[in-house]
Parts: sequence; C-alpha cells; structure tokens
Amino acid sequence: VLANRVIVPPPLLIWLIKKDDRFIAWHAKQALAFQVLFIFVVIVFMALGAMAFDIESGVWIGVVIPSLIWFVLAIVAVFKALTGQLFIYPGLQPFTKKP
Repeated sequence: VLANRVIVPPPLLIWLIKKDDRFIAWHAKQALAFQVLFIFVVIVFMALGAMAFDIESGVWIGVVIPSLIWFVLAIVAVFKALTGQLFIYPGLQPFTKKP
C-alpha cells in the first residue's frame, strides 16, 4: 500500500499543471481517482485474503493480483489517451463526467 503513494502524485501534478486543457485534465483526474480507488481495493483484498487464508496469501491476493490489473489498465489508458480517445477506468463510470 505504501508503494501506491508514489503513483498518486504524477496524475495530481499533471492535473494541476494542465487544468486548461480539458482532455488532459480529464484523464489526469481519472487516473487520480483510480489510484485512490486502487488503494482501497488493495487494503480490502489484503484483509479478505488474510482472513480467508493467511498473511502471505493475503499479500499475494491483495497486492500482486490488483497490481497486475492496475498495470494493464494503465497501459490501455495511456494508449487510448495518446490516440485521442477517452478511457474510463472500470469502477469509475458512475462518477465520470465526460469533457
């Protein structure tokens, strides 16, 4: 979970710097919201994994699997943004307003 503190500032900085560009600001806010959601998902999965199995399995279930999913989604988001398309992260659809 502590490693996620490193990935939250870049979207925040991009959003603060590029507020005038609606497309970039929208993607930066999406990435920031997804990072916050991801931290909560990791904490919940670690707790559930530790309760269901043991601490080691909880770390595996709570960190490794969500991290792989996050990595794939981040790559897809980058490619979509580079091609000028909107990408809405899973789990953020109800909270998303398109630019």
